[in-house]
Amino acid sequence: MIVNTELDKKGNLFPSKIIAFKKDIDTLYFSTDNDVVLQLTVFRDSVLRFRYTTTGTFSKDFSYAITKYASKGYNHLQIEDEKDCYNVITSKLICKISKSDLKISIFDAKDNTLISQDELGFHWEESYEFGGNIVKMSKASQDGEGYYGLGDKPSHLNLKGKRFENWV
Repeated sequence: MIVNTELDKKGNLFPSKIIAFKKDIDTLYFSTDNDVVLQLTVFRDSVLRFRYTTTGTFSKDFSYAITKYASKGYNHLQIEDEKDCYNVITSKLICKISKSDLKISIFDAKDNTLISQDELGFHWEESYEFGGNIVKMSKASQDGEGYYGLGDKPSHLNLKGKRFENWV
């Protein structure tokens, strides 16, 4: 007999520590012990693509933002396995991936200037109403940085400091 019919709301869930790393030509896979996988693809020395899954496997790859005709290729790719992080180094970027929580920081390879840094980083919440996951990403915002481009939302041009939900 089932006594408890209440769903256990877990709230925000986060990637745990990295337990495996795999390189497949220009694509790197970082797997955690709670089945989160980060797929990092190096398109060019200045273009990195990040995909996440919370189930250990990726669904079929699709993006409106990336054309199959885009030029690909890089001049330099080096991966360093340090105590606390993996460093993915191209001729233009240094991407540091924390081994403890999969948080990402990206630096200019020329002068080591911080370009982008995760605040909470990738996280998710289980959707009991619709099924699946509510995917979240939180980045630290630099002074003078602006955010533009949802396109379908009537609002101020600079979206910095605002929160939006995509229409279903």
